[in-house]
Amino acid sequence: MVSNVQAVLDLAESYVGYIEKASDRDLEDKTANAGSGNYTIFAKKYAEYGFGNYQGQPWCAVAVTVIFYDALGYDKASKILKPYSYCPYGVLEWKRIGRWHARSGYTPKPGDIIFFGSGGESTHTGIVRACYGGRVYTYEGNTSNGSTLVANGGEFCAKSYTESYSRIMGYGNPDWELIDGEDIDMEELNALKAKVQAIDDSLTNAYDILNNNIEPRLNKLEHPMIYNYIDDNMPAWARGGVKWCVDNGIVQGTGDGELGLDDEKLWVCTVIQRLAQLLETEECPEECAES
Repeated sequence: MVSNVQAVLDLAESYVGYIEKASDRDLEDKTANAGSGNYTIFAKKYAEYGFGNYQGQPWCAVAVTVIFYDALGYDKASKILKPYSYCPYGVLEWKRIGRWHARSGYTPKPGDIIFFGSGGESTHTGIVRACYGGRVYTYEGNTSNGSTLVANGGEFCAKSYTESYSRIMGYGNPDWELIDGEDIDMEELNALKAKVQAIDDSLTNAYDILNNNIEPRLNKLEHPMIYNYIDDNMPAWARGGVKWCVDNGIVQGTGDGELGLDDEKLWVCTVIQRLAQLLETEECPEECAES
């Protein structure tokens, strides 16, 4: 078993060295397509969670949110962290729920959310990983290495500061007790990841069948028939696939009530239906999206 706090910190550690991208490409790779376009895997996942599309924008807050939700799962994370993409809103939320601590007089804890800024407004955020010897150690997105604040620096880094560093505004302290007793079972998590991989492999095999087996067969067809209706003239093996494609709007016909399908299109309809059935029959719990 690994604690919820440790699950967040372990996931954050795995991103150290990740560099933002020049464009919406190679988002999963740590260093490929490096640039200053503010394109990241964090913004992609943030949008997939339904929190909004902030691709191409400063991403320190988005990274914190995604790491919490990916590490803990949606249900648990939503109990202790409200998604935020704008640092001042994050500060306001922690103050609203009474779990905000100003820098002075507070010793940050692992799993706290750190906020930086000046003039009373936060401009940067990260996750506290430790605090000892008068220093606070952090994980931060959209920064660069060193012991001073670097907002919009373009990299995910492990950093440290003196506890009294003037640019630290304060900390949000998640109420971890709300999810105590719900620690992450690594064996279950690994089994879940294996199942997700198995589903991915089965889909890959299905696409290989389409590319390697169906296409050569289509190339051998000569003088293809045209099938305008789902009736006895259409091969029995194709009727189910064609009907499925018609029902789902994939095949709409020629506009005069006739389908206008040749042998190749019959095969394509059949393959599409079988792929759809594969996706429907593979059981994947909600946690698949969280692993």
